[in-house]
This record gives sequence, structure tokens and C-alpha cells, in this order.
Amino acid sequence: MAERRRDKRDCTCFVPYCNSGYLSCKEARSLFRVPADVVKREAWSRLIKRADRELNDASAVCDLHFEAHFIERTFKTTINEEVVEFERDRPQLAKDALPTIFPGAPTYISKRLTKKKKEQSICHQCEEHKKDVDCALALNKLVKIEVRSEGNAATVEVHLQGRKWQQQQIVTREEAEALLDHVDKFSLCCGADLEPLSGDCSSFNGKFFSKNCTITTKEGPATACIQCKYQRKLILNQLSRRRCPKRRAAKTNFLRSLRRMKAKFTKVKMTLSQMKAKNEQVPEELLFEKIKGLPQKQQAAVRTCFEAACRKSKKGMKYGEEWLLECILMRMRSPKLYEHLRRQDILTLPGRTCLNKAAQHFKSSFGFNPNVFTALKENVKELDGFNRHGVVVFDEIKVSEPIDVKPSGCLDGFVDLGQFQNQKSGKELADHGLVIVVQPFTGSATSIRSKCPHVVDDTRALHFFSDFPHLLKNVRNAFLQKGYETPKGRVHADFIKEAWKEDNKNVTLKVMPHTSRVHLYSTSFEKMRVAPALPIFSEEVLKGLFFLQETH
Repeated sequence: MAERRRDKRDCTCFVPYCNSGYLSCKEARSLFRVPADVVKREAWSRLIKRADRELNDASAVCDLHFEAHFIERTFKTTINEEVVEFERDRPQLAKDALPTIFPGAPTYISKRLTKKKKEQSICHQCEEHKKDVDCALALNKLVKIEVRSEGNAATVEVHLQGRKWQQQQIVTREEAEALLDHVDKFSLCCGADLEPLSGDCSSFNGKFFSKNCTITTKEGPATACIQCKYQRKLILNQLSRRRCPKRRAAKTNFLRSLRRMKAKFTKVKMTLSQMKAKNEQVPEELLFEKIKGLPQKQQAAVRTCFEAACRKSKKGMKYGEEWLLECILMRMRSPKLYEHLRRQDILTLPGRTCLNKAAQHFKSSFGFNPNVFTALKENVKELDGFNRHGVVVFDEIKVSEPIDVKPSGCLDGFVDLGQFQNQKSGKELADHGLVIVVQPFTGSATSIRSKCPHVVDDTRALHFFSDFPHLLKNVRNAFLQKGYETPKGRVHADFIKEAWKEDNKNVTLKVMPHTSRVHLYSTSFEKMRVAPALPIFSEEVLKGLFFLQETH
């Protein structure tokens, strides 16, 4: 807080009827400032009765209004066990001094203090203490009670480590006892335990505390609060920086680093230009000879990358048919990965517009291979028209990889792709294949139950075939997504999902240990599997529903 500006009246005595400090007073007098302590200042104000002004920090009182023993005009010190006394340039006022003499004022205002009796010295056999003993006691916890003159209420101030912590009014004895017990249970902060080198830090009883210290702590006695812990860390950092040797100027280090980086940049730039000139001199035949050992698709990728490196821009660049076909297949499998490879220049890939134009020139067809229909025709040519009614079943199977030697000497077991066969795939062993089975409806089947009479021909029946795995997957998927409407109400999986979420909160024992995210929140590929569809209808899910009912 800024100090009040002093005026002429501050250089004169505050006591009424006193002209010390004025031009009319020819005698030089010593003026003493008002004490900074609020309690002492109030005591001075009670003794100096003045109605027109209030006693403040800028007021002063001359030496005429103090008793002689309150004014110290000499300075005493001990040199070689001898007391030496010097005269002070400016008299000093004792700490317990009070203005009690008021000449020129009514006699009832001046009150002389009672003089203390001199202590009689019976004997001087004890040696004098060479050093003064500090008998001051610093109280960590102090409860100050002031009783007001009006009413039965009392004002209580609680001071913790020299700071005012709480102020409240009490009326009964029980309230005072409860307050004392509450203050006694406080665990005070032990402080930072280190003296700061700089910064604003409060101190009490030889200990240093943070400016924002909470005074109390919940961690127990002899522990510091979080603010004092941060203050201790700051002090340790200050001490560490002081112990470290002086470093070089930051500007000099920066200039040296800049020179080194410039030298490295110039060197790398020269090396890059030399490598470019060297690559331009290498003929394409030599490059193709070196990448001949790579697979065919990698060779196409390398040739495309080198061709793009010789151009300033990839706009208008022509790509080979093989590389365009591979790019189309890569983008069909993962468009996001394709765009990442293209934008980050990991591979030289054409854009989406280029691929769309190239796809229009590729001739593609769908359906079965004509050889399949030729083989089927050969197998059913001996059957009549009625027995040819049946089902064509085809599926992929996993086969072992042994090589069979036929009587003709041919080896059976290698990959055979017909006209799409290449030199590399012809040396690989086959591990899977496509099986096509023709199953007529007629035959010597027994215990046929899934049938009904034909609508037109009474001599014939309509038969039904069910695929249990597909039925189970379809029921599970519809049950998890939308649910079913039944005569007794709607059936859905919301309660099963809530039971699974509640069971996941348990770390040790679980009611549904075998149920996971795959069973309840399946992806598009996971929905095609049969195994995750079975646990939804197990007894474990029923236990989870009972568990959800108990917890809620």
C-alpha cells in the first residue's frame, strides 16, 4: 500500500498546546514517529486527547511528553569486557514508551506512571551473564478471547503460526470448549524447511512458509501442505542453479550453433546435387538390370518411382497397365490406406480420377467359369429330366499339401490356375480349393419330416432344407440390433448389454467371464462367425441378468 503523502503538520508535534516544530519555537526538539503496532498506537491515542485530528502513521510526538528513562540518548556496548558508552546522533525511544507529560495542558490530562521499586542487591556472588537469553516463546496455536462490555457475547480470534485464522462470537462455555478442542486437533504445516534465496516468503519461529500456505494439512503432523512443497521445490531449484558454474553467453552459443547448422546444410546440399547428377548419368538398362531380382510388382513400383523423380510434377504422368491394375486393387481393399500412401509420397500412386478413367478400359465379367458348366453337363448327361432337379453346392475347402504320384507319372498337388498360371505359382503347393457338388432331390432318403404336399401335383411333396449355422447367426444379429416382438412383449438385448457393462466393473470375480465385446458389439466380419453367436443363449448370460437385477 502506498504511504500517505506527508505535509507540514507531520513535522510538528501532534500534542495539543505544544509548539515544537513550529516557527514560533526557537528551541530544537526531537520528534518521534508513532509506533507501527496497532495496539501501541491505540494506547498513544487514548493518552493524547485531540478531537480535531486522528493519530496516524505520519504523526509525530516530541521528547517533552516522555519521561526521561523512555528516551535513550546514548549507545552502550561492551569492548574487551568493558562497557563503552557513546552519544547517539539522534535520540531513540524505548519500545514501551508512552506519552504521559503534557505541559500547558490541564493537570488532569498529565498522568505520571508509577515508578518501579528498585531491586535490592543482597549479594553479588553470582557471575553476570555475558549474553542475553532470549525468553520469547512463539506459540503455534493461539486462541485470543475478548469480552465486549455490551452483552454477554465474546469475540474469539484464532491465530495459527502468527496468522489470524478464524474469528467468531461465543456465548456459552460449551462453545468455547468446543472451539478449543477443534483448534487442538489441527495438524499444522511444517513449512519448506529451507530459507529462500529470493522471492516473497513468510516466516514464523525460524521456519519459512509459502505465501499461499494453507497453514493446516490433512496428511498428519510434521508434514507440509502442497503449497509449501512447491515452495521447497523452487528453493531447491534456486540452490541448484547457484551451485552450477556460470555458462557461456546465450548469444555466443546460438551463433556457434547457427554456423554449424549452415555448414551441415551446405554439405548436404552439395551431396544431394552430386547424387542427382550421378543418377542422371546412369542408363535405364543398368537400372532395370539391378532390379531384375525383385518380384514383378516391386519392379513396377520402382520403375514408377524413378520415372516420377525425373519429372517436375506428377500431373499428366502416364502409368503402366500392370501398375494401374494393382493400384485399383489396393484402393478397393482400403481407400484410406491408399490415400495415405499417395499423400505422404510413400509410393507413386495415381489419383482417384485417373483410376476411374483406367477402370473404364478394363474388360471384366462376373459369374462362373465356363469350364464349371462343361463339367456339370458331363456329369448329369445320363440323368433324365426329373432326376436332374437338385442343388448345386460350392464352397472353399482347406487341403493338406502332400504330393501324390499318379500311375501315369504325373505329380498332383501343385497350384493349377489354367490360363492364368505363371512360373512362380506353378512351383507352389496347393493348400485350398473350390469344391462343387451336385445333389439331386431324388434318392433313397428316409425319415423326411420337413416337407408339405405339393400345391399342384398330389403325388409330389415340397421339401425344405435349413442351414442351422446361418439361422443361428441371423437370429443373433436381429436380436442384438432390433429385437423381436412376441405375444408376451418385446425381446431385446439391452439388459444383457447393461449386465455385461456392470460385470466389467469387477476386477476379480465376474459373473460373465466368457462374454466379451465380440459377442455383443460385433463388427461386420465378426457377425459372419458362428462361435460368437452361441454364448448369447448360454446359462452364463442368464446369471448376468440375475446379477443385474440384484444390483439395481
